[in-house]
Amino acid sequence: MAATSFPLFMYLPFELRARMWELAAEPRLVDVDFLFRETTRTDYEADDYRVLEKYVVSLTPSPAIVQVCRETRQLGVYRQLFSELEDVRDGGERRYVWLNLELDIIDRGAFPLESFIPIAVSIQRLKVTRILLEAEEMIFLGQCVNLKELVIDAIGYVKPNWYRIFTRFPLACGLENILTVDPLFGLVSLRPEYIEQDIEQQYRTTRMISIVESHLSSHGIQWGQWNLL
Repeated sequence: MAATSFPLFMYLPFELRARMWELAAEPRLVDVDFLFRETTRTDYEADDYRVLEKYVVSLTPSPAIVQVCRETRQLGVYRQLFSELEDVRDGGERRYVWLNLELDIIDRGAFPLESFIPIAVSIQRLKVTRILLEAEEMIFLGQCVNLKELVIDAIGYVKPNWYRIFTRFPLACGLENILTVDPLFGLVSLRPEYIEQDIEQQYRTTRMISIVESHLSSHGIQWGQWNLL
């Protein structure tokens, strides 16, 4: 019968235990969203006013290893992140999401990416569900200078040519690490396509590139020249 426990684990050398905890971490798809709640605040003149407070939330269960013991949490294999995105009253309880940024894919679904701008440099793996990407969202992706993987679940029958778009606007992860979700084949790497064979796809692709270029020009920004301070 296989052993189901190892009571001598805590007697192992710390370095060995730490390495085992690291190996126990597994890649996850973690949804990150925001919860808004109306509340009352008081200004310096003791006047009350109503505001919307923003809390970070996730329906993804916390990793099992952070619930095992204090040592796993202290090692930082998973960290409590994104509380800085919240807007809560002074002294209010802040929430967080347990994440391993090197392994976990952050899933924003169809929700906007603009709320993530303050932490763009922290994003390493990201999944979005989109028909098209807005100009501001493309710029956000460009500002993710540590991006290692992007997954696009492109909804709709006619999809833009992502290969052409990200050739024009390259991301830190490179074309080889941008994947799209195919209903038949699952995750598929980007590849050149003969967009001239599909007029609607060509139109969507050209229009999206034009909108991003116009947005960059109107703000005096060159692609890749980001002010991340």
